[in-house]
Amino acid sequence: MSSQRMESHQPSGADGQSELSASCLTGAANMSATPFSLAGTRRTNNESSFFDNIRRPSSSIHHDGPASKWTGSGPTSGKTTNSVFNLRFTSASTITSDSPCDQEIFAQPSGRAPRSSATPSLFAALTTPGHSRSAAPLRSPLPDVQSQLFRNAASELSAHSLPPPSTPRTPGTHGGPPAITPRLTAGRTTVATPSVAATPKTGRPRRDDNVIVGLVHGRGFARNEVGMAAINLTACELHLCQMTDSHGFVKTLTKMNLFRPTEVLMPDTALVPGSPSPLAQAVSRFDADIVMTAVNRGAFNDTEGIHCVQKLAVVDHLNILVLIEQKYYALASVSALMAHLENNLNMMFAPGTLRVYYSGTDKTAIIDSETANRLEVVSSLNPTGGPSLLSALNACQTAAGKRLLRSNLLEPMTDREAIRQRLDAVEELASRPTDLHQPIKEILSRFVDVERAVNQCVVVPKNPSPSFVEQRINAAVALKHILSLVAPLGDALAKANSPLIVSLAKELATVNDEALLSRIQDVLDERVKPVKGKIGMQRQRFRAIKIGVDLMLDVCRRTHNDLQTEMEEYVEDLSQKYQMPLTLANTAVRGYHLQQTLGQTRKKGDTNYQPPPPPPELPPVFVCVKKQGNCIAFTTQHLLVSNERIKSVEKDIEKITNVVIEDLLAKTRSDIGSLYKLREIICQLDVIVSFAHVSSAGGFCRPAFANELVIRSGRHPILDRFSPSALVSNDTEMSVESNFHVITGANMSGKSTYIRQVMLLQIMAQIGCFVPASSASFRIVDQMFSRLGTHDRLESNASSFTLEMTEMNYIVRNAGPKSLVIIDELCNETAADQGSAICWSICEALIMTQAWVMIATHTPLITKLQDLYFNVSNYHMEVLEEERADGRSKLDYTHVIRPGVTQLENYGMKLACMLAFPPEILSRANELIPILTTNLKPVPETTFDFKMNKLNYALHGKLLDVGRRMDSLPDQTFLMELLRVRNAYKEELNKIMAEHQAQ
Repeated sequence: MSSQRMESHQPSGADGQSELSASCLTGAANMSATPFSLAGTRRTNNESSFFDNIRRPSSSIHHDGPASKWTGSGPTSGKTTNSVFNLRFTSASTITSDSPCDQEIFAQPSGRAPRSSATPSLFAALTTPGHSRSAAPLRSPLPDVQSQLFRNAASELSAHSLPPPSTPRTPGTHGGPPAITPRLTAGRTTVATPSVAATPKTGRPRRDDNVIVGLVHGRGFARNEVGMAAINLTACELHLCQMTDSHGFVKTLTKMNLFRPTEVLMPDTALVPGSPSPLAQAVSRFDADIVMTAVNRGAFNDTEGIHCVQKLAVVDHLNILVLIEQKYYALASVSALMAHLENNLNMMFAPGTLRVYYSGTDKTAIIDSETANRLEVVSSLNPTGGPSLLSALNACQTAAGKRLLRSNLLEPMTDREAIRQRLDAVEELASRPTDLHQPIKEILSRFVDVERAVNQCVVVPKNPSPSFVEQRINAAVALKHILSLVAPLGDALAKANSPLIVSLAKELATVNDEALLSRIQDVLDERVKPVKGKIGMQRQRFRAIKIGVDLMLDVCRRTHNDLQTEMEEYVEDLSQKYQMPLTLANTAVRGYHLQQTLGQTRKKGDTNYQPPPPPPELPPVFVCVKKQGNCIAFTTQHLLVSNERIKSVEKDIEKITNVVIEDLLAKTRSDIGSLYKLREIICQLDVIVSFAHVSSAGGFCRPAFANELVIRSGRHPILDRFSPSALVSNDTEMSVESNFHVITGANMSGKSTYIRQVMLLQIMAQIGCFVPASSASFRIVDQMFSRLGTHDRLESNASSFTLEMTEMNYIVRNAGPKSLVIIDELCNETAADQGSAICWSICEALIMTQAWVMIATHTPLITKLQDLYFNVSNYHMEVLEEERADGRSKLDYTHVIRPGVTQLENYGMKLACMLAFPPEILSRANELIPILTTNLKPVPETTFDFKMNKLNYALHGKLLDVGRRMDSLPDQTFLMELLRVRNAYKEELNKIMAEHQAQ
């Protein structure tokens, strides 16, 4: 595409203009082998497969300017093309496509369930009008003075309604929803976003938040810069992030895994059919369920973005402007995101009510999305559901607390002081279960969802719907209940001594809860409280406002009570007239109606239960008869009319109540900072209480932090929580002089479980939770990498070995001295000799990075690394062999890790013998084993010189470590550290000399 078009949509700002002036083709051409893209792969016959996943729902547009046309760029610039991007304005203020386009869906990445061919067409679901039903005439005791509160959707077409398709659409080759044409408005592409429930189910966890992300990739000299803005519509939070990422965009995808967006906005230049940007390809492969929306590049404007932040940010958060004023790409994403919310989702935020965060990559460890999935950090690998680390640690009482716990698991802390403070708080709560832990937990359990209550105070829709009005009334009632719990919570926190809980108690004391509660109590009745059920909530809303606040509301409620009393008297007259035990019932579906019980309800285990008699013959006055369990429901014409009358009064009550509640919430927004502060305190406390609940179980210990990894009697945290049988505990020791562990052992001996266990315990320690072990000491790591399992990716024509090499390429290039890497069965997907050679060279490259590595392998050659490199140590999972009466071997798996290389020979054959293979196959395999292993001669034993060099290497590493910490250590402690190193060196030296003299 032409550079002239690229330059016409540059974000403003000094640096932003220079960075964005270069052609985006420079960035697109710099694709290299990454875990998510393949180098040198060119699509020919399947160029449109990527854009099959970019679903663009249509929308009607208001456009006051002259008719214009958007033409393609690149090879077809200046010509009309048959593409979904060949758009034009029409005289009816709508955008149409010149010709129908081929519409397909993008093939699912490997590991995710394919879209069912029976999935209904998304376009048809969005454009087919629902069955309309004429409403019954309503009689209202009020004059029609508030009809402007609601609009009749049947008589007035919304500005964002969807027109029916002009031509029938052909489903894609994979049978999913077709692509939908985007439409332009005021310089940007707008779409109508489908519901989250419309996306197909995959193995990923359900998205309980409505999150939309704006994403833009730099060009020219800034092609490695990625700007991101994520809006959480449930929590009313705006997160900004700008990072320098690699060609695989792993940091970006890690943030995407953290936010779990339902929709991603990207510039239209990144979503050009046939030549999508590398970032767009990576996002699409990351999660095929994300709705990707093309937005005009001009909508990404950093100047407009900074104005949005200044206007919407809470006063307490305006200091963030210092951090983000140079983050041009993140601010540009904010601009496009806010325009999308206002123009397409009919959603605005009141000024000064949005919490804005800048979440960089510092002070948190990076766990890429593939590692998080394979380790089952937040979701199980089982598509039908199963345990995960999140479910093992989740004892949160609030939904907001669970969301914070999930974020902590995906981004563990690296600040040692912050971890220490959380551990102090967890330890105090776990050690004081009666007077501190249980009272705080009981109060937290009474809190309703604070985020959703605050959301109703902040969001201001252009055209409020009846359901939104109901939610707003319920939010006011919830706020009253939440604020009434602040004082008891403060009293419970006053007994704590740990610094973190004390600081939270001080923050809680600054919340202006008394003024807010007094303001709400002046309007709301003191008897209202949050209830469940639509009818119960409706009754609460009717009497939510105090008597005397609004005279017209009092008239309506008296009318409602009179009508209800009239119906009750009418039912009593019917019962006496027809000699029937009738009761007046009210449900959300039928409204007020009559019920007659036929018999007793059957109780569980009741052997003398008699079935109810058949329903009696009812008089003709009763209509709409329906049997429901052990009772029958029916009504009369008189009751139907009364029901419509009372519904009319109820609508009037809701209208007036909404006016009163809106005025109350408008006054509440002046103290919105206090509500946000209260929500954050509750989230932090909920996570700490959850950790204390988990840590108070037997067999957990408080982790320490040093420059080594030492775990005594450690257990897998997920299996420890959900396994019905007792687990075998194992020790782990890693240090600077022994930071590369090669683990061997028979199949099913527990190698994979062991290395996963170590990384999961590392995550638990860095989020401030106790770990299942007798004692544990960890070092802080800033990156965690894994290569676990094998799979291929058919839609990318990538085999399992290709994906394995791509991911290992990323790990080798990005691992560093503060990284933790676990690898399982490396290079087993190709020829044995070539795989062993590649595995050896990769291990050598990882040794040079000084990363701490644990690799489980069946390749005997890799165990010889210990004889060449000082920091390599061999371990094996112990398996005992027993001879059975029939001459076959029986393997006893102890699942215990031992030093050295496994001495069990031909364990694969012995396992096959236990599975009762045909004898001729086993005998032939036994004949071939000595022939194939003749070239695998053992390497000579370690020499004296090698042992001395390894000892000196360990001394060098320890002295370097002490030297790095010299400035932070007191003089006496520094001398003691040097003395400890010297004594350890002398002890090991004497041992080597004794062995040498003995030989």
